[in-house]
This record gives sequence, C-alpha cells and structure tokens, in this order.
Amino acid sequence: MDADARVHVTGRLKDLIKVHGYQVSPEELEGRLAAHPGVADVAVAGRPDAERGETPVAWVVRRDVSLAPGALADWLAARVSHVKRLGRVHFVEAIPRNAAGKIERRRLVEPGVSADATTVI
Repeated sequence: MDADARVHVTGRLKDLIKVHGYQVSPEELEGRLAAHPGVADVAVAGRPDAERGETPVAWVVRRDVSLAPGALADWLAARVSHVKRLGRVHFVEAIPRNAAGKIERRRLVEPGVSADATTVI
C-alpha cells in the first residue's frame, strides 16, 4: 500500500503459467518431473519469455549428479504437450519452502538462487 492508500500487487495473483495463451499448472509439471528417477525434489515457476509470454522453468535437486538439463527437458517433453515444455532447468541444492512445506516460488526467481542455470531450449 502506498502513501495514497492505493494497493499495488507485487507478486503473482496465481501460480499458473501462461504460455502462448494456454494456462500451465506448475504442480502438474512438478509431479511429472518428480517421477524421474534422477530427481530428488523439484519446483516449477513461470518466467517472462518474449516469444511464449511465459515459459516454465524448473529448479531441480538432483538425486543423480549425472543428470543433464537437456536430458531432463527431453524426458519431460516426451510426456507433455508442446506448451508445457521447459524453457530452462536450474540445478540447486534445495528448494525453498515455508514452515508448512509449501514451495516459496517467489524466492526461486530471486538473483543468486539459480546461478548454475542451463538453457535447454
């Protein structure tokens, strides 16, 4: 709220990712990615994209250190429609969660959280 008592939304009103006008659920992609044997934990959020509007981005805690970003993205692409394909994969040490265990997506997009990002598309 500013000095003139106007409210400004500074975060996402919802978690859905809008890709080419389609709504993509991050939870659906997280569930599919979590089924990969090399993934220990995962979070998905949307990031701005000039061509797609937004693109799904995954932050992944690897169970298998040999897991490559492109291999994971290809694995998911074989199981989802084209609008649900990942734009980036970031490997991280841990997924930020609140005390209730819910993913803190806002913290995923902060600078420094995903320094080892690899573009996969």
